[in-house]
Amino acid sequence: MNNSLRSHTPFAELLVEARVLFFLYASTAVVRFGTPPPAPADLAPQLEAVWNRHKLRDEDLRDPDRLTALLEKELASTTHGDATPPPSRCRRTR
Repeated sequence: MNNSLRSHTPFAELLVEARVLFFLYASTAVVRFGTPPPAPADLAPQLEAVWNRHKLRDEDLRDPDRLTALLEKELASTTHGDATPPPSRCRRTR
């Protein structure tokens, strides 16, 4: 996802609004497994690991479909065993 010259912003340095948006995308990804979303305190360490491992940037938050798909794959094993996430039903119109 990091394909521009702007550098990665570590999760710890993200603005609160950016963290909330990333958490909302993660909650959407988790709900697709048919399980209730985890508490923010339980999900935060996983989100930090995903953000930093993929070297995401603030600009990546502008593409909810892409981030939700990434989070579905990343959170599938921790949230729903080793199950494959269901196909995305999210369609954006432009």
